[in-house]
Amino acid sequence: MTTKRKLNAVAMLRRRLAGYSLQAIADEAGVSRTRVHQILTPPVAVKEAVRVKFKDRCAECKTLVGTYGHVHLVGAKGIDTYQDITKLELLCGACHQPKHARKRRKGKTE
Repeated sequence: MTTKRKLNAVAMLRRRLAGYSLQAIADEAGVSRTRVHQILTPPVAVKEAVRVKFKDRCAECKTLVGTYGHVHLVGAKGIDTYQDITKLELLCGACHQPKHARKRRKGKTE
């Protein structure tokens, strides 16, 4: 028997942009945290465009990251900007993690 998801992708994205953690969204949707991450990750074409824009280098420290870079949303947090290449940057893991750690310290999400 298959379980029907309680949330669609747009509802998941709205919650993520509102500050919900991936785990909180997963719990509400009845799926794994990993599955929520897969659903909310930008499409391959968007990731590739961001990699080209930043020449496979971290936007902050300029380390060569290639396909291992993390695509990070900067600034406006709306559904219409979530896949806007002008609002995305490529970061290495070391530069990406502190951006989310700051949110956790402020009581927001991961």
